[in-house]
Amino acid sequence: MKNQEFAWCLCFLLASLCNPTWAQPYFDAAGVQYWQSPASYHADSVGEGYIAASFSAPIKLGRRSTLVAGASYDSRELLGASWQKKRLSALTVPITYVIQSSDSSKSLSVSCINRLGYVGSFSSDDTWQLGGAVIGGKRLSPKLFLRAGAYVNQEFFGFYFLPLVGCDWRISERWRLFGLMPSNMRLQHRLNERVNVGMSFRSFSNSFRKPSGGYVKVFDNHLFAYCDAKLASKLVLVMEAGYSDLRRVSDREPAFEFYTESPGPIFKVGLFYRVPLP
Repeated sequence: MKNQEFAWCLCFLLASLCNPTWAQPYFDAAGVQYWQSPASYHADSVGEGYIAASFSAPIKLGRRSTLVAGASYDSRELLGASWQKKRLSALTVPITYVIQSSDSSKSLSVSCINRLGYVGSFSSDDTWQLGGAVIGGKRLSPKLFLRAGAYVNQEFFGFYFLPLVGCDWRISERWRLFGLMPSNMRLQHRLNERVNVGMSFRSFSNSFRKPSGGYVKVFDNHLFAYCDAKLASKLVLVMEAGYSDLRRVSDREPAFEFYTESPGPIFKVGLFYRVPLP
């Protein structure tokens, strides 16, 4: 059971590279989330509404290896005074193979990530992206597990390569630091058995194919204060409030490119079926 739960955690991490979340000490078997970032007073500012749903499940192949399949769907709506309303959607299907050493002190995971990213109504015409990730991990002490690897994807704006370095560090009985930079990092403080609070950072870059053949690219950085509360045995409500900094939205056609930088406040809520890991 311990090996299987650890594989679940690594799988969810790799799946989330297309819809980024966290390298986390728990496994979210299923979840839904929503965030809203209103446009500011600037003329070129773009507001954003986002909704997503995801699930994943493991298939045990042997004592030390697991194959994990999952799927996620997300949709964001962009709207601003000088920006024509656009809906950007993505369907992501990752498949991940995870193998561990016999004592669980080392791990290696290899992921193939299939993604359809499109603007407007669903289309399979030139909207497919193939990506992947490789991440290795080593436990240095009972309180510290280090990870390193890389993520690649054939984005519509070109080949995308992202080196990753991260950790899961139990700083003390109540404090914990976990994540993969430069994608995400979370500092968590446990108030009690049901409630955690802390700070989190995440950064992502995604592209979506337009019917005309061009694409829309979204690059963003989020810094949050958050609180997660256990409503039932494995049902967790997550609330976050923070700031979206250096947000850049590009609308690219063969003959021109329009872009806007649109930082601003962001508010987020999610509900997850969460399994804690050892």
